[in-house]
Amino acid sequence: MFDLLERSDRGNIEQLRNDLDAITLSARKANKQLTAISQRIMQLNRNTAMLLPKKLQRKSNQPNYTPSTLCERNTLTLESQKRFGIG
Repeated sequence: MFDLLERSDRGNIEQLRNDLDAITLSARKANKQLTAISQRIMQLNRNTAMLLPKKLQRKSNQPNYTPSTLCERNTLTLESQKRFGIG
């Protein structure tokens, strides 16, 4: 899944790792830090999910696709768009 991410998202993951390492022991501060990190993780998950149909579309434009794989690609694209509410 990491390979699907755009470069900017990879940097976001590194930043999340750093922020997780920097969580303080103070309960009040830790709660705020974890809330912010959780929101960023949800956004990153959403962004990644939105990339899947685009990646499938790009992959299908490669010349080595046969009619049967194109049919599978169309089915996968439609299903992923339905699941993520973008189609």
